[in-house]
Amino acid sequence: MDTQTTWFVTGMTAYLTDLCGGDMTKNFWVGQFLSGILLSVVRIVIGFADGFLPWMGRRFVLLVSQGLAVGFFACVIAFLYMDAKGEWFYTAAYLAAFVFTSIVWEPCYLCASELMPTDVRATSTASCSIVSRIANIGASMLSGLKTVYEPGVHMISMACGIANVFVAFIWLQETKNCSLDSAGGGKAAGDAKTDAKEMETLLPKNENAAADGGTTSKTDDGEKH
Repeated sequence: MDTQTTWFVTGMTAYLTDLCGGDMTKNFWVGQFLSGILLSVVRIVIGFADGFLPWMGRRFVLLVSQGLAVGFFACVIAFLYMDAKGEWFYTAAYLAAFVFTSIVWEPCYLCASELMPTDVRATSTASCSIVSRIANIGASMLSGLKTVYEPGVHMISMACGIANVFVAFIWLQETKNCSLDSAGGGKAAGDAKTDAKEMETLLPKNENAAADGGTTSKTDDGEKH
């Protein structure tokens, strides 16, 4: 449930921020280029950092990214009330909110894979994907609020982000460096131990059978001679 909540919130806020970000700069193409290149660079940096920083787990990335996104959404709302839309600091705050919201997708994908047992991993990830699509539909419907009361759009993103931080802080488990065989509880680990014991009992039998076969063949050869 906590995984589906994070997928819903991220799908809602990321898509809503993207839909309403066409006029964050005075030139539409400049805004799209900046958001794309900045997000790509940040994702590459996080990918490398994940291998070098053992303390940077899934919970840490989600909580920090979502918390920063909430803070930058607050800045965007404040700048809208100041009628500073289109200024460089408004653009910087909007880009930061969009990038940090999109970064939350990384722990969402990883936790969906690492928290679930192998036999239901594909099904659970598919259900999370369906939840995110529903959130995308909701975001497309809420984007019309921009023409009526633009700060309200980002207030929704803030509220969703705060809920995501709350749910992740209380219920989301850390899954970095976990064993996928033991994901979702001890059932898979117990099955692995059972399989290992079965192999141990079968191997001596196979070795004895091979030895008996070798002895029989030698006896037959001796009789022929």
